[in-house]
Amino acid sequence: MSAREEIRDTASTQPRRPTPEPPPTGWRRFFRRPRFLAEVRFVFGAALVMAAAGTAVAFGMPPIRVLPSEAPAVRAFVQAAVGFGLGWWGGLFWATTLVFHARRLRPLPPVGALMPATWLAATAVAAAALAVREFGASPIASIGAGVLAGTVAARLVVSHAARKVSP
Repeated sequence: MSAREEIRDTASTQPRRPTPEPPPTGWRRFFRRPRFLAEVRFVFGAALVMAAAGTAVAFGMPPIRVLPSEAPAVRAFVQAAVGFGLGWWGGLFWATTLVFHARRLRPLPPVGALMPATWLAATAVAAAALAVREFGASPIASIGAGVLAGTVAARLVVSHAARKVSP
């Protein structure tokens, strides 16, 4: 028996390890990340909450004139549509940055803690924006103050949730 045949014989008697499953690609990889999917779901839900807050804030701002002679119902519709649209797109961006903030924390806060933070932030945005507007600030300054107050409140809630998670 030659050396090669001996190597072949010993190789055939050793148990073979199963070949590892290749890593998922494409859609399979996407659906195997439950936290990511929960975060995407949160972002769209938070955008809807912020759209509602934007609608509330829009009615506290000066009316937007589209046409020289408008019926009050048209003015209200335009005001609500602008508030909803700005709140939606601003909420998408804001919620995405909140998710990135939460991912920086260790241990990771549960995704479920992000939605109460959003409700608190939406309330803070509306209350602060309308309160600052009542003191005579411009609409831009009052909305900016509201967003700042809401962001600080949400970050505090998410940071507190991360500290409550046991490592």
